[in-house]
Amino acid sequence: MKKDEGKKMGNYYKRLTRVERQLSQLDIGLAKRHNILISERVTKLVTGNVAWIEVSLDEQMLYLYMGSEIIAAYHVSTGRPGNERLISMATRKGVYKMYALYKSYPMWGRDWWCPDVPYAMFFHREFAIHGAYWHNNFGSPISHGCVNMAEVDAAEVFSYVKKGTVVWVH
Repeated sequence: MKKDEGKKMGNYYKRLTRVERQLSQLDIGLAKRHNILISERVTKLVTGNVAWIEVSLDEQMLYLYMGSEIIAAYHVSTGRPGNERLISMATRKGVYKMYALYKSYPMWGRDWWCPDVPYAMFFHREFAIHGAYWHNNFGSPISHGCVNMAEVDAAEVFSYVKKGTVVWVH
């Protein structure tokens, strides 16, 4: 792909309407088929009809729950695994609680900088669930460890969570 073609595709993606973007990432059919034994560590922390999040690294999916019901499912991009040539940037497995929420937050690494990352929801050290305006490769593990989502999807998840929201990554 030529440099200009990639730029045109990025601009095209930015112009998609909210509904088109939601339809492209929201997968209710998969949510209805999602059948998993929830970790006992999660069930001890989630009491009542509160929002919590499951991130499936194998499926590259984020499931938003209200109590025991899945209310939404989204394709995401988690951290890329390593190999003999690449250092692993895999998203860390575990049960966490969100500790900081920002509508916009700058993120950076050794060789990259992303100003104004939308809907950053930090759950473990520098790891966050957030919107990603720089790619549309949801469903593939390509991030530096965070859980990337389409911006409109991240906005919806952000509207349900608060500090202390449980996040289960497996």
